[in-house]
Amino acid sequence: MQTDKPDRASIRSIVAILIIAGYVENMCLRKAMQDDRRNPYCPFKPELMGDYLGKRKILSAERFSLGKSNTSYKLKLSDGEICVVKLYANSKARREGYLMEFAAGLVPVPEELYRGDDWAIFPFISGQSKPTPI
Repeated sequence: MQTDKPDRASIRSIVAILIIAGYVENMCLRKAMQDDRRNPYCPFKPELMGDYLGKRKILSAERFSLGKSNTSYKLKLSDGEICVVKLYANSKARREGYLMEFAAGLVPVPEELYRGDDWAIFPFISGQSKPTPI
């Protein structure tokens, strides 16, 4: 009994379709993540950070688009420091701080540099975010 083997052109077409389908799925996941927020983005208010900044100035504030609940901004300060300010949607900075202190003994976590009632500052750690599979 003879079976038909696919030719190279057919295999290339199938591979191309799979690559395109994977790309489209990834784009749909990213779009769903952006649209699936539990809370609206919080506007950045530099006056919140007065005590932490001292005489330093904020040169730029760039909002991260990932995240479902809280809002984070990457800040560049006049002394060269790059940090992240996280604005909590439900004033849970203290609770998350305690959880991070606990987790620090188990897994790597960023050091909390400063905390307010509904915000916290962390050092910026360079890397690449990946969407969580659904």
